[in-house]
Amino acid sequence: MTSTEATSPSTSTRRVGALGFIGALGVGAGLLGALHAVLLITYLPAVADGSYSFPFPPGAFLVSQGFLAARDVALAVLIAGLLWTPMARSRVARVGLAGGAVSMLLLAALEIVSVAVDDTVDPGGWYGLASFGVGVALTMAGVSAARTPARSATLRLLPLFIGLYVFAVLTPGILAGFRAGQVVIAGWMLLFARVGWALLTTSRSSTRQPDQLLEAA
Repeated sequence: MTSTEATSPSTSTRRVGALGFIGALGVGAGLLGALHAVLLITYLPAVADGSYSFPFPPGAFLVSQGFLAARDVALAVLIAGLLWTPMARSRVARVGLAGGAVSMLLLAALEIVSVAVDDTVDPGGWYGLASFGVGVALTMAGVSAARTPARSATLRLLPLFIGLYVFAVLTPGILAGFRAGQVVIAGWMLLFARVGWALLTTSRSSTRQPDQLLEAA
């Protein structure tokens, strides 16, 4: 189905506006997520190493996890927003993007669960599975999208890099320890912020000709 058949000009314009908002949301979530990782590295520990709330006291940990849940929801929206771009032309890419968004929502749920279970259960394994889900899904979408012409090379290629980052950088960094883990998480967040920025700027440049961005819609 072509974009002309699928959407009217007014609908395309509204979608471009929505994608601009989603892009801005992604920029904010990515940058604030990176700053949160820096905070975790530099914060003077208030509890013993190994405590479920490390390095925060329980009250601050609750606030921190609430922020992380909101961050992950925003990133899920960012990933889902890519379904409205040319990188979602193929079925494989669409399945990958949908899977990435769902996996990110699972991460958001785990941020809340980790508060509820305290020290009784270690949700680390579930975090790993959800992160791997994001990695596999975005790698799958990215491989398909890398062969798809698009106005923005960033939107075409960066989701693939984000997916591969999970296996090549994020997982080894987290296994290396708390500080190293936060460093690689900060890097991951900056990659998401870059996707958001590309979506925001591309949507702005497409305001007069929205079908240039939404030709896959």
